[in-house]
Amino acid sequence: MMRHSEVVSFDLKQIEGHWRDAARLDHANAQVSYVRETLRGTFEGIAGRPERAELKRFLEHAWPKVDYLGGLLIDDLMAALV
Repeated sequence: MMRHSEVVSFDLKQIEGHWRDAARLDHANAQVSYVRETLRGTFEGIAGRPERAELKRFLEHAWPKVDYLGGLLIDDLMAALV
């Protein structure tokens, strides 16, 4: 059992790769979340960052699969990509 004082390590490059793969496999939550985290700088410094065109494509594919609030988030993210 993990105690609160224990630190969990992670490989950000591996996480970014898995998240991007899920977005490419057309998972709406991954598409929106990946774009959001990319724009927030979560993956700064990781080689092979996606082009804006790919990020826009993720959002376009996610659009028909999200609810109203997801649509608002997609609108905001698209505006940030312009």
